[in-house]
Amino acid sequence: MRIKILALCVMLSLHYFVNASIVDISFTNQDWTYSSGVTQSANKIEIIGSSTGYRTASLVVDIPANTSTLYLVADVYFENIVCGDAAHKAPKFKMYKSDGSKYPVLNFYNPLEKRWVTTGLKIEKNSETQITIEFGIQSATGTMVIKNPQLLSTAPSVPALEFPFDVPADKICYLDIDLQSTRPFNNDKLSSNTHFTWADYGWADDEVHQVIYEHFPMTNLRFPGGTVGNFYDWRRDGYYENQYSYDKGYSMDHRVGYPGFEAFSLSSGASSTLMFNVISETVEVAKQRLQDRIDGGLDIAWIEMGNENYFIGTQGIGQVDSEENYILHTTDLAAGLKEVISDVKVAVNIEHGAWEAGGWNYNLAQENYYDATVMHGYVQTNTFLLNPISAFTMLNAYKTTQERFEAYKNLFGNTPLLMTEWNVLSDDTPLNFIQTLSITDLFLAIEEEEVVKQAGIHMLFKNEHYHESTLTYNIGSQMVLTANGVVYAKLFDVFKDKQVYSALSTSADLEPGLPAVNARAVDHGDEVKVLAVNKLPEPATLNLQFGGQSYAGAYTLEYFHEDVNQVLTDPYNSPEQAFVSQSASGIISLPAYSIAVVSIAKSDIPTSIESSLKETETISYSAQNKTIRIKTDSPSVNWRLYSMSGVEVDRGDALLIHVNHLNDGMYIIQTNSSIHKVLIY
Repeated sequence: MRIKILALCVMLSLHYFVNASIVDISFTNQDWTYSSGVTQSANKIEIIGSSTGYRTASLVVDIPANTSTLYLVADVYFENIVCGDAAHKAPKFKMYKSDGSKYPVLNFYNPLEKRWVTTGLKIEKNSETQITIEFGIQSATGTMVIKNPQLLSTAPSVPALEFPFDVPADKICYLDIDLQSTRPFNNDKLSSNTHFTWADYGWADDEVHQVIYEHFPMTNLRFPGGTVGNFYDWRRDGYYENQYSYDKGYSMDHRVGYPGFEAFSLSSGASSTLMFNVISETVEVAKQRLQDRIDGGLDIAWIEMGNENYFIGTQGIGQVDSEENYILHTTDLAAGLKEVISDVKVAVNIEHGAWEAGGWNYNLAQENYYDATVMHGYVQTNTFLLNPISAFTMLNAYKTTQERFEAYKNLFGNTPLLMTEWNVLSDDTPLNFIQTLSITDLFLAIEEEEVVKQAGIHMLFKNEHYHESTLTYNIGSQMVLTANGVVYAKLFDVFKDKQVYSALSTSADLEPGLPAVNARAVDHGDEVKVLAVNKLPEPATLNLQFGGQSYAGAYTLEYFHEDVNQVLTDPYNSPEQAFVSQSASGIISLPAYSIAVVSIAKSDIPTSIESSLKETETISYSAQNKTIRIKTDSPSVNWRLYSMSGVEVDRGDALLIHVNHLNDGMYIIQTNSSIHKVLIY
């Protein structure tokens, strides 16, 4: 079964603008160029991929002057796609400028298959009057079929969005908690990246301090941030006055705010992850910088040697304009910094989706001059449309991240991994709750992975607008939260300074390796708290067990849910404003598309249940008589019968239960001591 939901729009309406074609790019009316492996039939092409080649269809088109925004849109269908060992080895949509340089690319890495979907690529600030459009499969196998291509000046109308997976019949999440088995939560996994470059506020401002103390009490802070750090000159607390900074458009008058960062770090007790400029900063200047930070009293946990320098030509420039030069320079830098303080921990940066032999990650894995690596764990849709493909990509964030961790450990073993930036991002997809669900799910992958020693969501504060990559922003002088900020603040409440129970949840998979519902249990002293993420468009049951025996007692359920059909624009003052709280007992039902926290008092957890009762109690079903029979040594058992969505449909104490009044399907029967599933047919 597939559940249909309405598509989001670019504005607040639930409809996209009427199509406005710039030029006809249909396959029947234009002079397209096709490589081998591409066939055309009417207004449709089929591309058969090759693991060793690039199969393309391309077209040069003239663009009317002053067309600043372009939307390349088409209907696409994938089948049997096997992507390569790097993120670019995949099906894709591309557009090139007249000089041959490319705009941002829409890669379909492990895409949703066997369904027609309207999707596309958005280009802003276009100044070209001639571009090249390209559809292709690069170094990957399988089939991509494309029809009805359009080049538009406004966002297209699209069909209603479908949930991108089959909804499983078994909508139950099982979590068996051993109260004696815990591990400490690493607080440094709840950090964030920020640099206030486009903000009215900075590290020295009380409003920033307050929102951190109140909602995001981080134990590790990063400075000066990502890309901006590649151009940062610590001696002037601004940018290097050189061509690299000028090319980026950075203001030489801007000050990044190190004095405020240092003061806040000292007052809050947070350690520091410092990002050093490897593009322009010499080893001697970097040594002076480290000594200055030590003299200032910083507790330095890690030093990142550059930021995303594998992007040769944009961040891989200057002293690190090739991988060879990056390795040479950072080898010298690591040695120089350890002359200042012998136990300083330095990290090199690696790509999150490039594991091929001879590539950047592979070559760095052969070196041993560093103490850790930095991987930016973004999951990106790269499209402006919320459609089944982008929802599929976002909701796969947990699985995608786990696969990256496995690929990482295959190359780097147990070398500590820092995720100083991560998020689930798009290219201007209307802000939606699918993203918020996916962010929470991705965090659970980070939380359970031991090789990860630090993680910081991107980003704490961007500017005074609600944005997909910000936790908080200001309205006047008041700091407010986005939906992502609400969830991140709740993660602090649940995990910080706590012990996490070792148990991992199980549920039906949406696809192999992607559970429909994810849950983790945390020790809160007198309480057990369970954080659960229900990615389904229907309610799901949370079956909590302690020592193998199902819990059916009292609990408090807090849940956060927003209509995925609505664009998120309204801020929240606090997590309490967003989360709905209710107390109940018995079956725990998680609302559709929700992030929930279940709290159970330890005093309500039975310390012992008669083992003989559990051993002798069985459930059987007779299709002929439409009856459920409870076999037990007891003369009667109190029971309740629930639908798979957690709605109670019957109750009683008789051992023979007549269910001829119920529709066929799967149900849950809860007794005093256990919970069972039973299929009525």
